[in-house]
Amino acid sequence: NHLDLTTREALAMALNEFEGTVMLVSHDRALLRSVCDDFWLVGDGQVKPFEGDLDDYQRYLLDVAKAKREAAAAGVAASQPVAQAEAPRVNQAQARRDQAAKRQALAAVLKPHQKALAAAEKTIAEAEAERERLNAQLMASPTPAEIADIGRRLKQLDDDVEAAEMAWLEASETIETLSAQAEA
Repeated sequence: NHLDLTTREALAMALNEFEGTVMLVSHDRALLRSVCDDFWLVGDGQVKPFEGDLDDYQRYLLDVAKAKREAAAAGVAASQPVAQAEAPRVNQAQARRDQAAKRQALAAVLKPHQKALAAAEKTIAEAEAERERLNAQLMASPTPAEIADIGRRLKQLDDDVEAAEMAWLEASETIETLSAQAEA
């Protein structure tokens, strides 16, 4: 089954942001095109690099099938695979590697800003939760000293939220700017 568009996009984004190595086996060509930097040929008891893209792989399979048909017609066993050098286009493979390197470089540049964005969001969420808790305490008829403490804490939370919102805005703008520059 092919993934729906939203699931595929989410998976592709997660895989492209991942800084490690992943071996992906899938029949979903759109997913493979969006995330794979290198392809490997598995067959005839071997695993070896495939210098090409999915279109090159399809041509390779057609060439192998053609060679087997021709060998069968000639009465020769077609156990030998077609030489890989016939099918792939190295320039397409290099272009995919270059694109992958650009994506990885952009991800590395964006990572600290994305972390700052997430930290700001966490600070805001925690402050909102504490503000709700403090407002509930105010409804419970606290003493004047407790009201003063709650008021000071609410003021501090307002300051914290304001600083976190500024940090969030700066990180968002930086991410947008860097992403736009990378696309240009």
